[in-house]
Amino acid sequence: MPTKEHFIFDGYFYSTDSTSKQYVDEKGNWITPWEYESDGTLYAHWHLDLPSLTWAMDISSSVSSINIIRGGKNEGDRVQMRGNRSNPGKGAAWVEWEGKDNWLRLTSIEFDYNIEQGDSFLTAGLMLNVNMSDNDRLKGYILSFNFDKQRFNQMHNFNISNTGSIFKFTYKKAANSNVIENLTEISDFDAGLVGGNFGSYSRGGRYQGKVKIEIESSKYIITIMNPNGTVRNTITIDEEPSNMYPNNFGFFSEHYSHGCDEIGYFELYNIRINGTEINKWY
Repeated sequence: MPTKEHFIFDGYFYSTDSTSKQYVDEKGNWITPWEYESDGTLYAHWHLDLPSLTWAMDISSSVSSINIIRGGKNEGDRVQMRGNRSNPGKGAAWVEWEGKDNWLRLTSIEFDYNIEQGDSFLTAGLMLNVNMSDNDRLKGYILSFNFDKQRFNQMHNFNISNTGSIFKFTYKKAANSNVIENLTEISDFDAGLVGGNFGSYSRGGRYQGKVKIEIESSKYIITIMNPNGTVRNTITIDEEPSNMYPNNFGFFSEHYSHGCDEIGYFELYNIRINGTEINKWY
């Protein structure tokens, strides 16, 4: 379970309503003069240091790899995934942060993506709202970049129609030769293919863009953007507050069988996962 040493302090924000104004930065420097009002809320803003976390891994080296890498100066962290030259299956890494009354609540997830189309990858992406109450399976939502529509539909007995999807899912652990179970598509989106035809066998296509996920008390608001920040899609996942697991997230990939050395490449970078610690001022 993450504790404070896994977070980097960004500063204090003070608010009496839904807006927030920064007063102190991570070095303790005053950015804005203090304007105290009664019944306001002081928010300590933090972001996760992903490589310092203890990750639960469900990986077979013959199928996939997932690497969590610290970003450079003024950069967010990175996640890199690789497939293999022949084997189908899946792999995942997630944070085992159970319970709803932790000292800090995640409020947003942001990242850029640069994904090379090629063999091995069927889908890959981000796991959200992960419920870990079943010892053998994970359940929640996945933000999926769909590499090969025809193979995906055959392997899942499904009918996706776009380069990206939001699915409700079940993931069986220790079954790396199997695909993800029980997919229900919540929405689809344009993942931003550059230089190539989606779903074709030819290489050279690349998905590029940005994602921001805002986490509220009963919903996830997912915004898919072009590399320059202009919005392509906005998708809302509504969930009962009792079924919200905002601090439980991870990464996954699926792979199909093939027989060559040209493996696709998946990287999420400039990853910034933000949270707030709330202190009430009376």
